[in-house]
Amino acid sequence: MKRTVLIVVTAAMAVLCVGCASEKEDRQALSDDVKTYVSGEGSLKADASFTGCIDAAPVIFKGVCVESNLNEEILAADLSVRVAKVFRGDIHEDDVLFVRADDISFVKDEEYLFMTIPMASVYEDIELYYQADSVFPMKEGGSYEGYLKDISGLSNDELTAKLEEYVSENEYRGEYNMLGSYCKSDDVNKVFDFSDCVVKVKVKSVFLDSISDRTTYVCTVLESVKGKASEEINVTAFKNSLEEGKEYLLLLMGSEENGYTMSSKISVLDADSEQSALILGE
Repeated sequence: MKRTVLIVVTAAMAVLCVGCASEKEDRQALSDDVKTYVSGEGSLKADASFTGCIDAAPVIFKGVCVESNLNEEILAADLSVRVAKVFRGDIHEDDVLFVRADDISFVKDEEYLFMTIPMASVYEDIELYYQADSVFPMKEGGSYEGYLKDISGLSNDELTAKLEEYVSENEYRGEYNMLGSYCKSDDVNKVFDFSDCVVKVKVKSVFLDSISDRTTYVCTVLESVKGKASEEINVTAFKNSLEEGKEYLLLLMGSEENGYTMSSKISVLDADSEQSALILGE
């Protein structure tokens, strides 16, 4: 089944926003005030809710932070997390998962509630769980405050009970793409089937070149083979894989809003190559 995905390696996530001053204060409050805590602004919108966070997450679990490292290039936390309790998803207690989160205020040996999207990166040889939206510390004796109004004032136990009740009554109905099995594929037909967008482009300029293994380019779309793309799009690809002024056929994942990235390691084809001609029907 064709599925879409929030891709961790798009341009939007290549350089993650640390957040405004008020968000930084929220992070600091997590450490300073044991009685009031909420953390992890991530991609939350002004009307975000706890149940909305649940609806967006195919894998939800409580877990203990075994190790936390700051990924300085993308300003995110890379975590090893031991699963303590599973609420949703095909994982098990005592599994140790690799989690990437926008929030960076994690403490070793403390327990958190993770609402995640399973992912794999074309650029990194890892499978990971991306922590979208909020992170919820599981501390005793506190209550949840902040902008998630539907859990404001709830205790740890009350929040857990609300989560269990909601998950039992509401199946995950979203769509995500694990990538994994095909992002390293050498079968261009398989990659084509799973790509969101396939376009013939001419590289216009470099948009962003601050990540060690990838560059974001501005590309002019000459022809759309699959999906809809505007006349000009941002594409993240391996560093030095595209040249300004040259034409390519690109097999991409992502969207206009979040930017596009390669859907596999063979997603960049010279426009005049035999494979491109077959895809373009020339």
